[in-house]
Order: sequence, then C-alpha cells, then structure tokens
Amino acid sequence: MNVLFASVEMYPLAKVGGLGDVAGSLPKNLRALGIDTRVVMPYHLFINVESQHIASVNIGNDKYEIYETFVENVPVYLVKNTFLSRDKVYGYEDTIRWAKFSQLIPYVPQIIGWDVDIIHINDWMTSLAPLYSLIMGNESPFLLTIHNLKHQGSVSLKASELSIPMIHAQRITHNGMINYMKGGILYSTAVNTVSPTYAKEITTEEYGEGLHEILRENINKLYGILNGIDYNVWNPETDNYIEKNYSVSNIYGKEENREALKKQLRIEDDYPILGFIARLVEQKGIDILSDVLKRIENAHVVILGTGREKYENLLRGIAGKFVHPIIKYDEAMAHKIYAGVDMFLMPSRFEPCGLGQMIAMRYGAVPIVRKTGGLADTVKDIGEGGWGFVFEDYSANALSDAINRAIEYYKNDKWEALIRKVMSLDFSWKKSSEKYAELYQRIA
Repeated sequence: MNVLFASVEMYPLAKVGGLGDVAGSLPKNLRALGIDTRVVMPYHLFINVESQHIASVNIGNDKYEIYETFVENVPVYLVKNTFLSRDKVYGYEDTIRWAKFSQLIPYVPQIIGWDVDIIHINDWMTSLAPLYSLIMGNESPFLLTIHNLKHQGSVSLKASELSIPMIHAQRITHNGMINYMKGGILYSTAVNTVSPTYAKEITTEEYGEGLHEILRENINKLYGILNGIDYNVWNPETDNYIEKNYSVSNIYGKEENREALKKQLRIEDDYPILGFIARLVEQKGIDILSDVLKRIENAHVVILGTGREKYENLLRGIAGKFVHPIIKYDEAMAHKIYAGVDMFLMPSRFEPCGLGQMIAMRYGAVPIVRKTGGLADTVKDIGEGGWGFVFEDYSANALSDAINRAIEYYKNDKWEALIRKVMSLDFSWKKSSEKYAELYQRIA
C-alpha cells in the first residue's frame, strides 16, 4: 500500500506542536509495517537540509518547485513557492496559503510518478485537498486526521478566489464563511481524531466547536486512534539531556535527576515536585491551575512553556517558594523536568490526545489529569485499580483534591511500585500505526 502523508509540520524539519511530532513518527512506523509512506510539506525557509530538485509544476498562476529529502528512511517532498515558503510555519495569510498547498497535494503523486492508494491529510491546513481532488477528477481515498477541532480555517473570500465551484463552496460554508475543516469532514473518505474519547466528544455541543452536527451526520466515517510517542526521542535509558539514565528495571537513577532538578530550582525541602509543560493557553487549564498555585504549600510546581502574554504574566506573578515558572521554550529543560518530577499535571479544559502525560509516564512521573479526550484514554484513576489521579469537574477545587490525593499516596510505601507501573505502560507508535494500517485497508 502506498500512502501520501500531507502536513505543514514534521519533526525534526519543522515543529510547532503535536502535529509535528505525529508527522515525524507515524510515517516511519507505517513504513516499518511495509506501507510505503511518503510525506509532502512546504519547504519553509528555515529548513536546513540537503535536498534534490525533482520537478517544477504550474498550477493555475502558481509555480511550484518540488525537492526530495529523507528523514531517517522516510521520503519527504518539500514544496517551494514564494507564497508557501516563509520563515515561520504559521502567521501569514494562512487561509489562502494553505488553500494553495491543499490544491497542490492531489497532484503530487503524478508529479513524482508514484501510484498512491490513500492520501492522509492533517488538520484544517490540508482539509481542502479532497475537494480539490474531486474537482480535478482524482478518485484517491482521503483520510483526514483532526488533531484539534478548535482550529478550523475560515475565509470570507469569494469562492472564485479559491478556485472552488459555487456548488461546493456553498456546501462547505459555515456561519457565512468557507470553513476548511468542514470541507475536509464532508469530502474525505474517512475522518479520525487522535484519541477514541475525543472522537466521541466532538459530536457534542460542548466539544464540537460548532461542527458537532456535521460530525454527527458523518458519524459512520468517524474514528478515534490514539497518538503514540517516539520511544527513541523519549527514553530515560538513553536520554542525553538528563543527569542520570535509568529504566523500569533500575529506577534509582530517577532520584539523581530529582536531586539535580531540586538544585537547579534551589529547592531545599523534600516536598513532592510536580511538573507542568505546555503551551500557556486556555485549553491547558491555566486558569484553574493558577488558582491552585496561589495557595499551594505542600508541594513544588515547576512550569515550563510560553504562550499568551496574560498567562505568562499571571504565572510570573505567582512565582515564589513553591511555584517555579520557566517562561520559555527549552527542549533540554523539558527532558530534565520529566525525569526529575514526581508527578505531572495536565488539568486541560479539553485535550484531543495529549503527549505530555505519556512522556511523563515513560519517565516515571505519575499523572494528575482531567478526564477528557486522550487523557481519559491513557490515565486510569488509582482508586479504580489504575495508575494516576483523575478528576472530572473543570474546577480549581477538583484539581486541588486530585493533587492532595496524589500527595497523600506519595507518602506511603506503594509509590515506588506506582513508578514502575507507569513506566511499564506501552505508549509507543507501534500499536497506533497498526490501527492506522487497519483503517487504511478499510477505506482503500
């Protein structure tokens, strides 16, 4: 089977969020299953990699140059164009920019001389590709993966400026705007989200971001497949960023990482240490977390991330003896926090999948999470025979109760067994890529 994977991010070439991680991991795991998976993405100006020019193509009034490179064993086709190729992944006239990229995607197999069985697109940025494919008479099946439904891509331009016939433009209009995500949902052969629970949640008004009725109407082609994490990147046995390597069979190196983190944060007592690594945006539960941080006195919380200015300033204002905000993006520090903390916080308002809780467990940090999306699929409460501390209500009190339960459990002699349990769980891409292979077979 031949699969073209279309994304605007791919680790390590270009990464802004979780989409970049998925694009960097899933294709190589699919290739390990014998599926010839290749990636097409924009040739962002900051990408510094050896590449070979393989084609030039004109589509409408736009000229594109296609280059080939490899990420590990995955062929990647980089698309260069004055409108597409910028010095940042996002932040320009993105609705028109990604419409042009979506229009190009169905042409890529014939440009490179390759018979494709499925085109796998990701989020709103590539969601118009199935419609453009239909317009050009291409019958390739499409799978759309929704990584975050909140971002949909809407444009009020006349349909003619997108080269979409009016009959289709009217069909994908939502609240008076052409909605890219709606187009992807309607015209793709199948749609999946990045966790089973999120697939159910987005058919409700609370989580559906205005598209819940459209998703309910298309429920027969909606699936949920949990993301994985790259076990080569996130591996405490081989991690070069951390103080001391360790494993589930020898967890004692984790204590050295804890001591190194304490020293860096100038912590002198022995209260438990909680970690929080995320974009500082509303989705991640900053509002309820900040309320808890203002009164915490029996644990330390180290926070790493950047985001909205109001949240950055809020966390700086709460900084003190027990609260340690690090307002920046720091890959090395992220590894040190995962390896050094006792518990990991994810009090998300909503969470399509979440990678942080899976990485944390890989490093022996016990998760404290809200029961939503992928968090509900990966963390089971300790009171139900599970391995984490789960709360349901989106409130500071519910989060505080979960933290206090975790701190009480931390005091007893079962904690070491709990560390081993979370480190033994399998969140690798192997299982997830097998589920994608099954879905490909179903729709091909």
